[in-house]
Amino acid sequence: MINRLIIKNFVLIEAAELDFCGKLNVLSGETGAGKSILVDAVMLLLGARYDKNFLRYGAENGFVEAFFSINKHSRKKLENAEFLDLDSYGIDQEILISRKFYNDGKNEIRINGKQITLNMLKQFTPMLIDIYGQHDYIEYLDPQAQLRLVDFFAGEKLNSFIKNCQNEYKKYTLINKELKELGQEGEREKIIDFLSYQINEIETVKLKENEEEDLIAKRKILLNSEKISSLINQSADSLSNSELNNAYSTLKKLQEYSPDFTDYSNRLKSLIIEADDILSSISKLSDYFSFEKDDLDKLEDRLLLVRNIKKKYGDYTDCQKYLSDATHKLNRLKNASDEYDKLLKQKQTIIANLYKISSTISGIRRNEAAILSDKIVSELKQLGMDKARFIVSFKEFPNLENCEKCLSNNGFDDIEFLFSANLGQPLKPFSKVASGGEMSRFMLAIKVVSGNFLGIDTLIFDEIDQGISGKVGQEVAKKLAEISHSSQVLCVTHLSQIASMADTHFFIDKINNNDTTYTKIQLLDQNGQINEISRLLGSIGISNTSCQTAIDMKEWSKKFKTTIKN
Repeated sequence: MINRLIIKNFVLIEAAELDFCGKLNVLSGETGAGKSILVDAVMLLLGARYDKNFLRYGAENGFVEAFFSINKHSRKKLENAEFLDLDSYGIDQEILISRKFYNDGKNEIRINGKQITLNMLKQFTPMLIDIYGQHDYIEYLDPQAQLRLVDFFAGEKLNSFIKNCQNEYKKYTLINKELKELGQEGEREKIIDFLSYQINEIETVKLKENEEEDLIAKRKILLNSEKISSLINQSADSLSNSELNNAYSTLKKLQEYSPDFTDYSNRLKSLIIEADDILSSISKLSDYFSFEKDDLDKLEDRLLLVRNIKKKYGDYTDCQKYLSDATHKLNRLKNASDEYDKLLKQKQTIIANLYKISSTISGIRRNEAAILSDKIVSELKQLGMDKARFIVSFKEFPNLENCEKCLSNNGFDDIEFLFSANLGQPLKPFSKVASGGEMSRFMLAIKVVSGNFLGIDTLIFDEIDQGISGKVGQEVAKKLAEISHSSQVLCVTHLSQIASMADTHFFIDKINNNDTTYTKIQLLDQNGQINEISRLLGSIGISNTSCQTAIDMKEWSKKFKTTIKN
């Protein structure tokens, strides 16, 4: 439940704080005043994408934050959210969700001060709030969304069977993949020939690890072999013609006259030994860097071959893996006839299992869809649609023999919502027959019914009163009051009937001041509520009895709410 909503620099709102009650909260005001801006602010906290146009013109940054109280039911749902460790976020009985945004388009999201991602926010906020806007009925024009609603309604009765269906369908897809890999006999021979060619190609080349790099290094030496040999010979000549031996003989003679020359003599002797060793090694290198004329051609051919094999199969590691996999696959294909038949039998068993599970799923869905239909029709009657009819239509269930094309991880069912608002009119697809007002009431009926089994703490209705008035508006107001007895309701409205039911009422107004426009939000007291109901009635300045009518409506609403059962 939303306890408090705080907004700063959001569209036309410079600053606002709204404290909501746990029952029916009404937001009303002139058209264009910015009532839906509040809904947009809440939507941002629920995971809507941030747009730079949300930031109030001229401001560098802004934020939206809300305090949510958590009951036992909500906490249990949040505990089941795998990504969210309630203790690490300090979540006990209250959550503070905040979203700060900047003029460069960046924004940050936090739960109890700890930063989270947008995807994390989207995962758990639907457990707290459900929003219905005047165009949200579009979702239920999609048969898949209709099926999800039926499945939600069925709940635990269906969940285990859906899970079994998903597991079995996974087996089905895997076995199809194996059958495709084995292929039909004629196709299999082509694959065997191709794999044999690839294996032979890889084994013939005998690629070595880092061979391309080694060949490139060797090619550099080959291309410069004459220059290398010349330099080696020059070095050898210099070392062999060294004057070190003469210097050493001279120092040996000097030792006779002074022992100071002994150290120099010994050090020079070491140099002579080292020089002789280098000369010996260089002489051997001369043979190493000596090549035949066709050695470079052979190396270029090998380098081209190595590069081609790497282009086809990857580096040394990838090549070895490909060879191993291809060899395994080839051996399997050569003995595939028996395995193919075995897999076909396994596939038929899996299809039979899927058919059985899907039949059970369909049976549950059909029973629950009938109950759901009755509940929605009952709600529609209370909303002034006495002659409305609604059913969930199921397409013909396939036979086992021809069911494979219908297989899925969610059963075989293909459904459609059929609706008729008026007596004598046939049932037709929901999207083709409902007017704006009928859509609003239908969605309200769905929210009433779905709220009972989804356990949403807070329901937000953005102009649910589209296309309705008079007695129907009165019935909608009564229904919202009933819902607010078990769930918190926030409702943006133009209807005096709904406004009269408010437990808390906010008036939204657009103010022009010093060349600046901003939205002002005012919590109405009893007199303020009477004046606003009078305005919504459209009788201010026309009838002297407008205030009395508003007082009567407020009194009637108060009495009605005392009749609502827990």
